[in-house]
Amino acid sequence: MKIILSLAFISVLVLAVCSAICSTRAEKSELSWPKELESLPGLTLKQTSDLFIAMAWQESRHKPDAYNKSENAAGIVQIRPGVVKDVNNLILDNPIFALQDRYRISASQHIYFHYLSYWGKNAHNRHNQSYSQELYARSWNGGPSGYKKSSTDEYWDFVQRWMREKPWNK
Repeated sequence: MKIILSLAFISVLVLAVCSAICSTRAEKSELSWPKELESLPGLTLKQTSDLFIAMAWQESRHKPDAYNKSENAAGIVQIRPGVVKDVNNLILDNPIFALQDRYRISASQHIYFHYLSYWGKNAHNRHNQSYSQELYARSWNGGPSGYKKSSTDEYWDFVQRWMREKPWNK
């Protein structure tokens, strides 16, 4: 009887640990760029979509429930609270996103779009930067001036690699 109870306890424990550690990847259909959003400035819809999918792979391996405790970053593209705050207050002038929205793919896409559109236009207009997937990826990784930081070079290398290889299709 003790052995059966012990095995049952171990099974429950393994399931609990796995559900805490293992998360489900988003389906391809969930990752497609929403029709109601435009492309990022200077990019086509395909370039915008490809970039988002590759960055979501780099950030979370397409896991909408991913969470990085050390950075308080959550969701499929690892959105930090400051990004939500920027989008709500600086960009939209209307707080419509809550922190828990970072776990919803569609909300993450909107937050990502508004944040990168705003800071991409800023880099283009104020600092004479050309619109490019690199500008957006490095700005996502390193903040509004991330495109200037050498610390975002490796991130951009990975994003380019994922856009070429598309490991989520394997």
